[in-house]
Amino acid sequence: MRLPGRPSLAAHRSPERPERRRSLAVRVAAAGIIVAVLAPTTAAARPADSLAPAEVALVARPAAVTGLSVQAGDAPGELHVSWDPHPNGAVDYRVKWAPVGQNFKKIKETDWNAFPTDNELTISGLWPGHSYKVQVRARFSGPNSQWSEVVTGTAAETTTSTKVTDLKLTDLSGQPAENSGPSYADADSVVWSATLTVGTDGSSPPGSGYSRWAGLGELSERGLTLGGTSMRVMLIVQLGGGLFLAMDRATDTDFTLTLGDAEFAAGESLVPDTAGSGRYWWPTDGDLWTDGEEVAASITAGSTALGERATAPPIAYFSQMPGQHDGTGPFTLRLNFDRELPVTAAALKDHALETVGGTVTGVAAVSDGSTQIWLITVQPDGPGDVTVALPAEEACDDLGAVCTADGLKLHNRAQALVAGPFTDWDAVGQRTTSLASGSYHTCAIQADGTLTCWGANEKGQLDAPAGTYKTVAAGAIYSCAMATDDTIACWGYNTNGSTQPPAGTYAEFAVGQRHSCAIAFDDTITCWGYNAWGQTLFPAGTYKAIDVGWEHSCAIATDSTLACWGYPDWGNVDPPAGTYQALASGDVHNCAIATDDTITCWG
Repeated sequence: MRLPGRPSLAAHRSPERPERRRSLAVRVAAAGIIVAVLAPTTAAARPADSLAPAEVALVARPAAVTGLSVQAGDAPGELHVSWDPHPNGAVDYRVKWAPVGQNFKKIKETDWNAFPTDNELTISGLWPGHSYKVQVRARFSGPNSQWSEVVTGTAAETTTSTKVTDLKLTDLSGQPAENSGPSYADADSVVWSATLTVGTDGSSPPGSGYSRWAGLGELSERGLTLGGTSMRVMLIVQLGGGLFLAMDRATDTDFTLTLGDAEFAAGESLVPDTAGSGRYWWPTDGDLWTDGEEVAASITAGSTALGERATAPPIAYFSQMPGQHDGTGPFTLRLNFDRELPVTAAALKDHALETVGGTVTGVAAVSDGSTQIWLITVQPDGPGDVTVALPAEEACDDLGAVCTADGLKLHNRAQALVAGPFTDWDAVGQRTTSLASGSYHTCAIQADGTLTCWGANEKGQLDAPAGTYKTVAAGAIYSCAMATDDTIACWGYNTNGSTQPPAGTYAEFAVGQRHSCAIAFDDTITCWGYNAWGQTLFPAGTYKAIDVGWEHSCAIATDSTLACWGYPDWGNVDPPAGTYQALASGDVHNCAIATDDTITCWG
């Protein structure tokens, strides 16, 4: 993915390799944050794939299961799967599923396999409105049956949803509780423990923690049983001065969530506005963790029922901020609330929003009849940075206060910084040889080969290393540069190792939002950074050009054929056959110039 201001791939190559062909000159503009989110949940334990003893392994398999039906379930993110009972009387069935466009998973991956004894299954925790493929086979004490035909279906849509930055705190209020009644046999015992590896997004304020739906962070174990109900942890996120917990099933059992040294009692939690009973929210003071930190997490069952809980206050955040303004023309960004609120454009513009270095000149609802998302237009006062903020007022009767109709005031102060053009006057008049811009920062290589950066610095984006460099590239909140000795250095926001390039010398490199790849002088590839969808699991072989998208990577092999890997979205990792000389990757699509100088695109 090419970010605004990022130099072409050719600028990232070592001058010692002049035979490299130039990259595609026209870059693909980022269309916004696109997060592919997959969250299947089943509670079945995995038996062996086959129950057949070795001595009967060559017996003919029984006929395939017939009558497979895949329909949207009753609750958001559910699929209901049914089929005809096998006439031979199966011991159980293996059901496997995967997003359309992906391969089925191995039997050991219990997030994608289930083993019901009946001829139906409800799969929950999927991404609402997304399509999945399903296949079923019957299992016997002898050979298992042949696989059924592959049938696709779409997980039930969400009736209402709240989109909080990239984290998609989606409403599961329609999801059935599936409780078996009060059960406190596991009271005061730890019913779940895991290691949470913290991930952080690029919103303002940022969200951090783990989100199954957004592929943010990692959680070593998600399944638990609480109060007789099997469920999975879907999200543990700190955002806007509060902690969100979401599970895919409800429970009426009280419990305590422990994160490191901090404890959060379910009975003391509030309910986010659009959430069902599987969601919890607590106010927090300060940050619970840092990006990449491994946090011990556990849930301890209580001895009492979980009582009624009050509604959580509204939160706000900014999104779609430009990485930089030009110092003269207006720019826009979005102000988001987690629910519909009784606010008006005039109240926001004239009383609520505060600016430093600019003036709000326009406020308009993004959707007619909705007060949840607003488009804010700002005119900079000059070339300096501009701050736009929405404070949380002390009282709902204050002018510009943002509150619910029943008097719940905004919980957090939302603030966004939009950097101005280069204002480091010590460097004015010096020639730059390479320039790259991220979401909130810009870096340049000066004529003497040293790096200088300006803009936002909350994650160390401006803390460029010493030394001399020959090219620089920027991700969302981090940057990488190739030194004059052909090593790579990275700095800024370390999302799952994005600022930790491997040792060695390289001929060229490409930087994406959260992961990067490089080609060494022996033409092999190495990648590092965020790897939720295999975007850093590079193929073997030798290559001569590379680029990266949002959650995928592509390269041109030394035989001029294309290879792509990572998250499969709309065919973006299925490159066309043929031979090619240049390549460019966008968020979820790619384009390449063939050796006959024609262009082809996919994704």
